[in-house]
Amino acid sequence: MKICVLAPYDVGYDGGPNVVIRNLIREWSKFHSVTLVTISNGSFSSNSVARVTLGGGRYFTWLIRSFGNLPNIVNHDVIVDEGLTFPILQCARMNKRTQSFLHFHGVPKANLWNEHLSVSEFRNHCERLISMVAAKSIIAGSQLHRRAILASFGEFLNHKIHVIGHGVDLELFQRTKLGEHQILFVGNIGEGDLFVRKDVRTLLSALSMISREIPDVSLVMVGTVGNTIERVCREFGVSSRVRWLGHLRQSELAKLFGESRVLVLPSTFDAYGQAVNEAMASGIPVVVSDRVGASEIVRTANCGFVFPTGNARRLRDCLKAVLDSGGLASELGENGWSYAHKHLAWGLVAQRYIELFRTAAV
Repeated sequence: MKICVLAPYDVGYDGGPNVVIRNLIREWSKFHSVTLVTISNGSFSSNSVARVTLGGGRYFTWLIRSFGNLPNIVNHDVIVDEGLTFPILQCARMNKRTQSFLHFHGVPKANLWNEHLSVSEFRNHCERLISMVAAKSIIAGSQLHRRAILASFGEFLNHKIHVIGHGVDLELFQRTKLGEHQILFVGNIGEGDLFVRKDVRTLLSALSMISREIPDVSLVMVGTVGNTIERVCREFGVSSRVRWLGHLRQSELAKLFGESRVLVLPSTFDAYGQAVNEAMASGIPVVVSDRVGASEIVRTANCGFVFPTGNARRLRDCLKAVLDSGGLASELGENGWSYAHKHLAWGLVAQRYIELFRTAAV
């Protein structure tokens, strides 16, 4: 099978959807012909993957350059679009042999049909919608993500959305000894809407309550932060208990799991939550909100707790249960590790995509 991946960003960067598509490319290239069309050479390299480098610049500059390579792009069995390049998806449909898939990682922010949108929000929403209509199939990361797409863009897309969850690098993330009273948060929180969506306020409120009963509890935050986080830490009186480590590479993050007792993701919406898989592979229990896509496998694997979004007291209870009981933490961590090794290896996940590609071609 000949697979072309369109990725208008550096897939070698650790974080976000880059980790997902990089690992999928590596697995696909073991048995199939893979071409990566990207903006720059970046930090990703593979002798088994063909490269088409279009150069950087603004999105539409990249898009125009890609049309110069259109004959090569559409001359594949499968196109996997990572960047909402809807004109190329539309052109691909002219070649009946080529199957086009939109690998959607985005967070639907508004309902096009029911809400008043700004000009920029309306434009972005329309670009996403056109991409979805142009693609033969849409791949979402979780059932939660699928429902959010339908609610935001319309039920008429239901027939073309397929759900395939993420995998994890089982060689990099390995079972480790549980830490004591350290809570780990992984995710970029920044400012504005992103800060609100990651719901750090609920997490810090829960941390404040826990600190009254567990004096040495601490929180380590991995990812980009803005100025707001310092103010909110002071507001809840937990500044001395919180460390910000900024962006870490995957290898650095793997070591950090060995120092932590539990991973927490309190987001008001996350399409998936890749850190959940990484914690499971490391044998670390997880606590997530019911608006994190990976909460589905947390329940299935019985590797942690799922709490109602925004409920600081319930989050406190879930975290405290894991922090108080080493036996419970070990049991949940073992459940996660076992599930990850049975179901979440990237090779298994990549094969689920291949099966979808073949089914769509029938």
